[in-house]
Amino acid sequence: MVTGQVVLVASAFLAAFAGGNSTVLLVTSLFLLGLGWNFGFVAGSAYLTEGAPVTERVALQGFGDTLIWTSGALASFSSGLLFQAGGYALLCLLGSALVVAPAALFVRYRRALLQPQPA
Repeated sequence: MVTGQVVLVASAFLAAFAGGNSTVLLVTSLFLLGLGWNFGFVAGSAYLTEGAPVTERVALQGFGDTLIWTSGALASFSSGLLFQAGGYALLCLLGSALVVAPAALFVRYRRALLQPQPA
């Protein structure tokens, strides 16, 4: 999942600073977008169901997919509004922030869990 997030952030920054005439950079950023999304999606799906009882895995996966595709639909709708309001670079940088912010919270939360608790 971390690799997917790193690739997504690289894709967003590459696209944000590619400029309108740089076809090679835009195609590369779109390739990285798909690659990073797939890394995150496959790893996240596996991680989601890993600890669940076998009888609940299908329902949990379906719920996770529902959240993912609903979020994707909302992002598609809002991206047009953001593009109109601030342009392509703003859209890319905001997308990058939406990857980095939850990742930073996850790292902070994980470190807190790994620290020994006082008795």
